[in-house]
Amino acid sequence: MAHRVFERINVMPNFIHGHFIQWQLNPLFNAEGPYNFDLEIAEDPEFSTILGAKRDLGDTVFVFDDLNLVQRLSPSFFYRVLLHTADGKTFASPSISLGYTTPEQRKYAMATKIITREVLQHRSAGGEGWVLKRKPHGPARQVAVAEVDPVSGVPLTDTKFDDFGVGTPGGYFPPVPCVYSKLSNSQDKQPDPSGQGVVEVYTSEIRMPGYPLVDVRDILCDAKNGKRYNINKIEQSDFPGTEITLVQLLRVSLIPPTDTVYAIPLPIPL
Repeated sequence: MAHRVFERINVMPNFIHGHFIQWQLNPLFNAEGPYNFDLEIAEDPEFSTILGAKRDLGDTVFVFDDLNLVQRLSPSFFYRVLLHTADGKTFASPSISLGYTTPEQRKYAMATKIITREVLQHRSAGGEGWVLKRKPHGPARQVAVAEVDPVSGVPLTDTKFDDFGVGTPGGYFPPVPCVYSKLSNSQDKQPDPSGQGVVEVYTSEIRMPGYPLVDVRDILCDAKNGKRYNINKIEQSDFPGTEITLVQLLRVSLIPPTDTVYAIPLPIPL
């Protein structure tokens, strides 16, 4: 088993509904798909004794630990994620916990209180939505020779709904629930890339908790009106001494309703 396959793995504490575990593979990782993930829980970082597991999660980037094994700070528990590829190989992520020593656990407990207040604030004064996380890994889509004109090289079939312009099958992972608040909105006019006049660009400043962790070019979706936004810029604040992201400040731009990304179904309402 190898650890280099995983770019990162994070756990966000929630001692009421279950901890939120999120991971990301190395963008250079390329193995035979489809992928399937498992979550394992153990008392030690070597995983000599498995206390619980959630199997067959599919090709996703997150999971809620609702097994009720870890809804307390002591003793410490460890998580790891297993990736199973279509050719029978298995890769394990590094182990991660909410602190191994008492001082570490205190830091995670303080971070938990901050995150809880942040979430409650957005639920009462903000809104709910979904994040479509862009697929950075997986076998790149290969265009069949029969799909391309041998002279012009122009595709003979419309494939925009296969990957939504991302370049990997499906384009995006299944929607991840989130809460957020809009801090400001702005409207600007910019030259049309096609050279035909100007286009109106709508941008917003967004504040959201540290989960789900988002990346530039992910998509934020409003659960009420279905509008979708490109994430263009991110600033993240972490709790000192931990790997917990408390707050994310985003700059997003409204995606025109003609974009194919609106063809991705969302489980509306939340």
